[in-house]
Amino acid sequence: MAEYKQYVGLVGMSSVPAGCPDPKIDGFPPIAYPFPEIKSKHSLVAKHVTKEKWERLCNIKTKTSGFTLAKAIACAVEFDDQHCGIYAGDEDSYKDFQDVFDPLICEYHGLPADFAHKSDMDASKIVGTIDAEAPVHSTRIRVGRSIEGFGLSPGITQEQRVGVEALMKNAFGKLSGELGGSYYPLLGMNESVRQQLVDDHFLFVSGDKNLIAAGMERDWPEGRGIFHNKEKTFLTWVNEEDQLRIISMQKGGDVKQVFARLSNGIGAIEKSVHGESGKKFQISPKFGYIHSCPTNLGTGMRASVHIDLPGWTAEGLDALKKRCEELSVQPRGTRGESGGQTGCTFDISNKHRLGYTEVQLVQIMIDSVNTLYKEDVVFQMNHKVGKYAPFPNIQSKHSLVAKYVTEEKWKKLCGIETKTSQFTLAKAIACAVQFDDQHCGIYAGDEDSYTDFQDVFDPLICEYHGLPADFKHTSDMDGSKIKGSIDTNAPVKSTRIRVGRSIEGFGLSPGITRDQRKKVEGLMRKAFAGLDGDLGGSYYPLQGMEETVRQQLVDDHFLFVSGDKNLIAAGMERDWPEGRGIFHNAAKTFLTWVNEEDQLRIISMQQGGDVAEVFNRLALGIKSIGDCVHKESGKGFQISNKFGYLHSCPTNLGTGMRASVHIDLPGWTKEGLDALKARCEALSVQPRGTRGESGGQTGCTFDISNKHRLGYTEVQLVQIMIDSVNTLYKEDLELQAKHGL
Repeated sequence: MAEYKQYVGLVGMSSVPAGCPDPKIDGFPPIAYPFPEIKSKHSLVAKHVTKEKWERLCNIKTKTSGFTLAKAIACAVEFDDQHCGIYAGDEDSYKDFQDVFDPLICEYHGLPADFAHKSDMDASKIVGTIDAEAPVHSTRIRVGRSIEGFGLSPGITQEQRVGVEALMKNAFGKLSGELGGSYYPLLGMNESVRQQLVDDHFLFVSGDKNLIAAGMERDWPEGRGIFHNKEKTFLTWVNEEDQLRIISMQKGGDVKQVFARLSNGIGAIEKSVHGESGKKFQISPKFGYIHSCPTNLGTGMRASVHIDLPGWTAEGLDALKKRCEELSVQPRGTRGESGGQTGCTFDISNKHRLGYTEVQLVQIMIDSVNTLYKEDVVFQMNHKVGKYAPFPNIQSKHSLVAKYVTEEKWKKLCGIETKTSQFTLAKAIACAVQFDDQHCGIYAGDEDSYTDFQDVFDPLICEYHGLPADFKHTSDMDGSKIKGSIDTNAPVKSTRIRVGRSIEGFGLSPGITRDQRKKVEGLMRKAFAGLDGDLGGSYYPLQGMEETVRQQLVDDHFLFVSGDKNLIAAGMERDWPEGRGIFHNAAKTFLTWVNEEDQLRIISMQQGGDVAEVFNRLALGIKSIGDCVHKESGKGFQISNKFGYLHSCPTNLGTGMRASVHIDLPGWTKEGLDALKARCEALSVQPRGTRGESGGQTGCTFDISNKHRLGYTEVQLVQIMIDSVNTLYKEDLELQAKHGL
């Protein structure tokens, strides 16, 4: 009997264990395998898999994939946390084990025994749309489909799974127009493709305990993959929980457009599959489209939006769950079914799958989201959050924030949370609210901030940089275009040029999450290891840094430290010093700060005044780092068609470049600092002391750098700095003579 218990427990076996009689060969009557211990005592399996049914059904093996009832209920037997606890291994399972499946399905879906499902994918029947004022980030609708003649994922054989993938590769190749794209098999996938799919939130992975127990991750990752169109608005998973998960999605709340694309895509895929194989999708007159999990039977549809609900967040999650139950929708966090909730952004989707048409479920979702949004506005007012959050007391009265964050704009924008890092307008203007000495007073928490809060950022940026509203930034890192050099007689001590860069998919320093910051550092460690030649060097993480290393970085003037009031107020020193560090090459002429004010501060420097050499090293270094990052992750640097390279501080947008020299100007020192400042303003450069922006001035050595960042190319700014330094040096000689120096 022990052998038979082992047989029941090892649900993946397809034959009787060695030494045990086989009823088919040895002529014995069917064996009543011991009734299993169902650990999920309150599951539907525990209710509907009775001992009587078990004894009648436990010997049956389905024709398509040799599936058994033991395999079907493996999750409920192995785990104590299942609600349903059963999967089908093929279309036959729903017939062969119907004494279990039929009543279980009716109870789960709340349907009578004589129900029959109907499908309707006609998008023209959808009435109305989501309120244009509702803060919807994105819309996503998915369904499952299974091809005739193949097992479902829990029971599908290795040969069948490979056959499904081969059939789908051919079918995908026939999609065209908006649906045309590429298929990426998991088996043999290179790292850059994998990382890009992760960044797009398209990749499915192994490791789910239920899928493993149910047999869905056998032979991983063979026979599995992901297709998406060029616009990344139409996606299909192959051989995950279902043979096919077909998904349509896009930014914003145009549900009808998303549904129409899904309908067209499903039709095009089935047409291609039928053309290749003569097969269609598995469909039952009673259960609709067949899926491995009976909770997905019928439509297999989950139509959802990501929407900000700050009012409901303040009211409480339990209240929101109760209201959604009344509206026949479900609220989730934006990290998925078990990923938890952050901020006020929720995923709202239809609750039902079976017994309603696809059109009905989409309509329920639209109407419910509109209701929730209308009620959310009332809760915002009651709790004084979101658009009814009190207008802040901006202490920097003369700042650009005070000018452009009006009460009207605040009411419009204060309830928005960005998708990448849940950043808000309140976080963006924290410095101007907290301090009375800000000129600009605002930071961006991620790339989304410049879009979501553009009513504030756009005019503020134009005024700060002195640019018209329709400007577009252009970049140029071609050092061969630089003309001339600094006069060799000029007493230049050193040259330093720095830029900032930010990697796609991660928040900027004010908004970056802890996990994102650690991932940026991990990615940069790998990228730095790929640098060689003049750029090759070592990375020194701040966390756990030895004192000798720290002191050497201090001595080299390479170390950045915590304590800046603006960076603290803006949220840039959270989790200090984790995820931060410094890279420099062996010659100490090429340096990168990781996760300071920007994700990356890339710096080239050396003694003397050879600006072209410093600039060319910088250009090579930026390209090399960019290439290494892309090779590791498939990511590029964040860049905007309008603003150029993106930075946390809008004053650094565009080039993010500060090209400077340290030069002795004794004549200008004698003439007076005010005179020097006025002359530099006329030349479009800035004079500083050599201790930095706020470090004061000693002696006659000045740091002279370009004034502008945005609206000029990198080459133009370096040229302005060179020409201005030569002019200041020539005038300094005249001032030395004037003052008898």
